[in-house]
Amino acid sequence: VCFMDQSVLTSNNGNIVLWEWDFGDGNSYVYSDFENPICHTYAASGDYTVTLAITALVNGENFYDTTSIVYTVNPSPLADFSVDANCFMDSTSFVDLSLDYGEEIVSWQWDFGDVIDDDTSSLQNPKWLFSEYGIFNPTLIVTNGFGCSDTLESSVRVFALPDAQFTYEENCATYQTFFNSSQASLEGDTTIIWWLWNFGDTLADVNHSFAQDTAHIYNDPGVYDVSLLLMDENGCKDSISDLVEIFTIPTAGFNLTDDWEQRQGQVFLENTSTQAIEYYWDFDNGEFSEETSLVYQYQVDGNYEIMLIAYNEHNCPDTATIIYDLLFTNLYVPNAFAPGGPDVSLREFKPVGINLSEYEISVFSPWGNRVFHSTKLVDGAPAESWDGKFDGYEMATGAYIWTIQAKFKDNTYWKGSDNGDGNISTRGTVTLIR
Repeated sequence: VCFMDQSVLTSNNGNIVLWEWDFGDGNSYVYSDFENPICHTYAASGDYTVTLAITALVNGENFYDTTSIVYTVNPSPLADFSVDANCFMDSTSFVDLSLDYGEEIVSWQWDFGDVIDDDTSSLQNPKWLFSEYGIFNPTLIVTNGFGCSDTLESSVRVFALPDAQFTYEENCATYQTFFNSSQASLEGDTTIIWWLWNFGDTLADVNHSFAQDTAHIYNDPGVYDVSLLLMDENGCKDSISDLVEIFTIPTAGFNLTDDWEQRQGQVFLENTSTQAIEYYWDFDNGEFSEETSLVYQYQVDGNYEIMLIAYNEHNCPDTATIIYDLLFTNLYVPNAFAPGGPDVSLREFKPVGINLSEYEISVFSPWGNRVFHSTKLVDGAPAESWDGKFDGYEMATGAYIWTIQAKFKDNTYWKGSDNGDGNISTRGTVTLIR
């Protein structure tokens, strides 16, 4: 409150030399040099007796005068409000918390501190959509019925939004399509902590995921509306949707013909795939091929899972496999031997075989006497040989008859050998040469 000093001195021979104010609230103000106006702040409303006493010096003599008025101090409001930090693109709510101290507040004037013009409101509890993110300094002026007002300036933060983005790959029906957000989405003012995927696959048992990076299997080709909603630690959200085309896959298939061209371990692989343009064969032995159909030769026994992967123009794969159980079986019977010859390997009569499980050989002289017999196998091969002797005596040069009964580990029986006449038989002759 400011008081105007209107004191006058009627004499021309003196001056006012002292002013003493009593504001009626226990506070006073004394000075000897003229001041005008005199302002004082009252701590509370009410009626106060304000007294001004002056002293004048006229012709060396002091003269005194006093005047008083009763001044009514009306209550003043106290401006206050609350506002919470918010996310960009969301309206920010302002809540008036001002105190009226007995006199109703009749006016609220808000200035939101936005960077655009006309960012004001006269509502008691307004909402404001800030034009950008950042820190702003809103101001509230409240006025009561007496015209008394108060002002408060505060600050509010508007958080930047995260930027939802995603990529995807391997979009083929019946295979996993991989969705990636961690390498595509951008943070706002803080870390992204929550993700919600909707794969747009209404026929799927599970059509959503809460993982940052995820995958989904589409059983049918088509175009799917995939959406991603994410949220950061400030509760700020962003979303994106994209149409994802899922392509059909080819149909992989092949036929296997064993013993191709009557060679054990050689197979003809006939590709029967449809809607495919590229192929990849895995023979389960460290070797591969990209031919369409082919003949392949295995070298060792084994249980092989032959796999064909067929690709279409969208690089979508399909896989076919066939188990190929290979067991090389053979039994070779020499037709001559020379115990005294220079070649050590030809000095004894010994059939050569592999993967035998049962074996019995008998050799007969031209007169029908059995001169050699064996059933012994070692590692599936005949273990014993005939040295051309019987009971310690050397047998004479000539043709000797042999008979063999043999069974292989795959439970097939040896059908015999070609004796040179084009016929297959389990008996034949071996010539002993001296």
